[in-house]
Amino acid sequence: MVDPSFPSGGRVIESPPGLPEGWKAMEKMYKSGRLAGKTYIRFEGGPRNRKNICTVPQAITLNADDLGLDPNAERMKYDQIRAEVEAKKEQERAERGCVSKEQEEKAVDLFEREFGKLEAAVVPQIEGWTYHTKWLELSSQTHVTYYSPEGNSFGTVKKVECSFGIRMMNGEERDVKELIKNARAKFIKEYGSLDPGFNPLRRTSDGASFKEA
Repeated sequence: MVDPSFPSGGRVIESPPGLPEGWKAMEKMYKSGRLAGKTYIRFEGGPRNRKNICTVPQAITLNADDLGLDPNAERMKYDQIRAEVEAKKEQERAERGCVSKEQEEKAVDLFEREFGKLEAAVVPQIEGWTYHTKWLELSSQTHVTYYSPEGNSFGTVKKVECSFGIRMMNGEERDVKELIKNARAKFIKEYGSLDPGFNPLRRTSDGASFKEA
């Protein structure tokens, strides 16, 4: 269905990585036919004010021609930008725990060789991390979900260890060490030791479950 409020000339949206300087991405809408109401992206700009260009590589080639640059060299720069973007996305996926079983085992092993097993109740003490508990009637247990500063959720401590192990693999070992060291120190200051005799995320200090409390 065609949106009557949609600008007739389209609207400017965020430019994708690698679009040449002086160009912009335009979202447009089909006004008729079987695609009526659906939107599509076109690019425009450059010294000759090119319009309705379908892809970023096409825009790069035309922009290079207009400026007397080597199109192949400019496209190689674009390929490098895309590779860097994809590498960053892959790292973000890994830090969310979206890795293969083999990668997860390597990351967890790296973390535990440095720190030992991470205490569940220490996770929320890590700077920027939070958690949410939910009482499960069926299993009569308290389920804990951990959240990173970026809002990624982790259902187990092992997944949290994996996330930090991935960061260590990516050269952030010093940062991870500082985070874990400070988190454990905060927990000990509050509870006296890393093993206070109960898990404050699942039970109160008198041993009662959160449901019983």
